[in-house]
Parts: sequence; C-alpha cells; structure tokens
Amino acid sequence: TEIMKQILAIFLFLTGSMSSSFSQNNYFVSPSGNNADNGDTTHPWQTIQYAVDHSNDYDTINIDGTFNEKITISHSNLVLRNAPSKSATIDASSITSQNAVIAITDKSNITIDNIEICNNIQNDAQGILVDGSCSNITISHCKIHDIHFSDDENASVSDTTNAQEIIVYGSSSVSSKNIIIS
Repeated sequence: TEIMKQILAIFLFLTGSMSSSFSQNNYFVSPSGNNADNGDTTHPWQTIQYAVDHSNDYDTINIDGTFNEKITISHSNLVLRNAPSKSATIDASSITSQNAVIAITDKSNITIDNIEICNNIQNDAQGILVDGSCSNITISHCKIHDIHFSDDENASVSDTTNAQEIIVYGSSSVSSKNIIIS
C-alpha cells in the first residue's frame, strides 16, 4: 500500500506537469495596455514584443490597435493575430533597429494572421523575414505595404539597395520547409 501511494503520487505529479506544459493561453495586447498587467482581455499588455517574450509555446497573442515597433519572434509554437473583431497594425515608421518588421529565425509552428504591416523605410527593409531553419510558418490574410528602401519612390533598385515585403531564405545547412503564404 505504501508503494501504491508512491506510484499514485508520482502519477499525479507527472500528469499535472504534463498538462501544464501543453496548456494554451490567449493573451491580449493594446496600445492602452500596460506591460505590468497580466495580458488578459481586461488587462492587456502594451507592446507586442513584450507579449512575445512573455508567452509560452502554443500561446496566442491577440493584437488590437496600431503599434509602432518591430518584433523578433523569440520562441516557436506561437500565434500572432488580430483580436477578434478588431484590427491590428504594426507600423514601423522611423524604427531602424532591425531590417524586418517581424523577424522569424530558426523557429517552427508560427502563425501570423490578419495583421497589417507597414511603413518600414530603410535600406534592406523587410516586412516579414523568415530566415534559417524554419518550418510550419503560416502568414495569412496579412496586408503588407509601404516597405521601401528609400523615401524617394523613383530611386533605383540595385544589389545593395532593395526592400522586400516578405523574404524567405535559409542561412543554415537545414532548409526551411512548409512555409505557407496566403
């Protein structure tokens, strides 16, 4: 009977830790939010990058409003989408800290859905970058515009001056696969 109690305790511990490792949370982000809050519908976070960095695998980040930032996806198994019945815009005006508005490098199972991405003006500007060994990346229903290498719309494109709305390329020995853009 003592052994049965130990087995039961181990079973309960393992099933409890397994269920928590596969839980999915829905977080919310709004320009009027606060990163000190908990990210729920009534207490949203203020920045998308904070939400990405503080979410876990299999979480969904629901975006409501217009944000002036650039995002680096810091872990796999993540959904970024507009909040239900809301619009979501990432406006990268005047930010030159990285080339891409959304950068995904060596990650898998990432979905970006129904987000407007705009106003990235710098040499080698990118709307969405998928780089390295990525898999199962879905970009759907996104509006990507005004991604330019120059403020001058008549400027000539060359090997060293260019811009891309979406760019997918491998920089590792393992190629990217299952990239869906719709």
